[in-house]
Amino acid sequence: HKDLIKHAKTQQKNKVKSTLSLPEGSTTIFYNLSESAKASINIFDSSNTLVKTLEKDISKAFGRNSATWDGRDSTGEIVDDGIYTYVINAVDLVNLPATPASGPIIVNNAPLIRSVSDQPDPFTPTGANTCTIKYTLSIDSNTSIKIYDSNYSLIKTLVNGSIKAGANSVTWDGKNNSGVIVTSDTYTYTIDATDTLGRNAKTFSGTITVDSTPPFISAVTVTPSIFAPTGINWAGISYSLSENAKTTVSICNSSNVLVKTLESNTLKSAGTNLAKWDGKDTSGNIVKDGIYLYKITAADLAELSALPVTGNITVRQSYPSISSVSDGPDPFAPTGSNFNTIKFNLSKAAKVTLKIYDHSSNLVKTLINETFTESSKSSNWYGDNESGMLVESGIYTYKIDAVDSLGRQADQVSGTITIDLVPPTISGNYVDPDPFEPIE
Repeated sequence: HKDLIKHAKTQQKNKVKSTLSLPEGSTTIFYNLSESAKASINIFDSSNTLVKTLEKDISKAFGRNSATWDGRDSTGEIVDDGIYTYVINAVDLVNLPATPASGPIIVNNAPLIRSVSDQPDPFTPTGANTCTIKYTLSIDSNTSIKIYDSNYSLIKTLVNGSIKAGANSVTWDGKNNSGVIVTSDTYTYTIDATDTLGRNAKTFSGTITVDSTPPFISAVTVTPSIFAPTGINWAGISYSLSENAKTTVSICNSSNVLVKTLESNTLKSAGTNLAKWDGKDTSGNIVKDGIYLYKITAADLAELSALPVTGNITVRQSYPSISSVSDGPDPFAPTGSNFNTIKFNLSKAAKVTLKIYDHSSNLVKTLINETFTESSKSSNWYGDNESGMLVESGIYTYKIDAVDSLGRQADQVSGTITIDLVPPTISGNYVDPDPFEPIE
């Protein structure tokens, strides 16, 4: 300490003064400048490693100046006990540097409690497992670690004695001082430390959640109940969780083979949640019609599992439909220039065929064989066959079919057209009485 005192006296001649830093406090470095200058003040440890820059090229007036150090490094951590060095540099307005001034700062902390953690948390005590509280002491200290419930009642004292500096740990088996496993609640632990000089560390407090209650899944609904996937729409599976939980939602087919996983061990909040299914399998293909099974599982942060919930989703695609079918004129006497018009409505885009058959179900002519969008459609039949020849008198049947891009077929619609090429005949005609006398 003689060298330290001698150095301090030398700095006093240079009109530089420092004070000792105390726990949770600060120290002030005072200095005089002979003229206005830009000053920089740095703190170094005993290895001459930069700990913190207090000022950097700050314009200062001539005369008395000061800078304060809170005893923390550049990361905000309180430094360890030891002898530190401050260095003051100054450059005047014409860039002439002053001779650097330096001096010691002695850091003499009260105990520091650092690097505190507890795992696992949440914690489900069984009597055989434990939760570990880890902590670091800056110096040897008389230490106490206590557990309190949510009513601030002391539950258990884990540590009460002298603990060495450095990394330490203690376990809690989830029991109180009577050896009984505590109930589900949020418990607070406190760590206190006092050194041999009676200086007290700042009390550290943390919490441990004891969770002995598994989550439960409720209020499950599927919307829509019958789902017609298009590739861009979705069915929603809504469910409620009693607490935050890691959740998995999957879709299986009627053989219980996995079709798609919607959520996989995803952390979800307590309350209402929603999983969406686009009607596709894991390969991205829209599934076939049928009844599919959804399954929801959940485990809370203490790894307690909820009872799985299952239910059905009915996939029934929107099939094309043919409606409002009519034809006219009917009966029809084709001449080669007139025609019968067949009209119909198509509910969605589909490939449509419209064919004419005779009374023996022989194909006479195909009027339509192409893809249409949703709308009203019509086609004209001139009463001819595929060769362009006019057909004979008779009753002809037309049939309309439609199939969409996914192969879903509409119910076939049919109708009849009567071709009448035979003119009427007049026979059995006579006059009675003949002659007759008109009455005036």
